[in-house]
Amino acid sequence: MNIYDHIHALANALKNSDELKEFKEAKEKLEADKEAKEMFLDFRKYQFELQKDQLEGKQIEKERGERLRAMYEAVSLNNTVREYLIAETRFGKIMSDVSKILGEAVGLDELEEMNGSS
Repeated sequence: MNIYDHIHALANALKNSDELKEFKEAKEKLEADKEAKEMFLDFRKYQFELQKDQLEGKQIEKERGERLRAMYEAVSLNNTVREYLIAETRFGKIMSDVSKILGEAVGLDELEEMNGSS
C-alpha cells in the first residue's frame, strides 16, 4: 500500500467517524436556530479578539476575561450552542491528535526542538 492509499484510508475513516457526523449535525442545528447562531457568533468573535490580543502580547484586562467567561456560561445554557461546542471540541481533538501523531512519526517535534520552537 502506498502513502496515498493510507492517506485516503485515514480521510475515509475521518469522514465516516461518529465525531464528524455529530459535528455536522450540531452545525446544521446551530445554523437553523437564528438566535443560537447569533449568540454563538458573538461569543466566538469576542473569543478570537482576546486570543488575537494575547498573541500580539497585549495584556488582557481582568474585566475582558470575566466577560468572556460570562459569555461562555450564557452560550452554554443554550442546548444548541452547547451541543455544537462539545461536538466541535471532540472533532477538533481528533484532528489535533492526527496532526500530533503524524508530526511525531516524521520527527517534526525533534526539528522544532532543534530550532528552539518548543
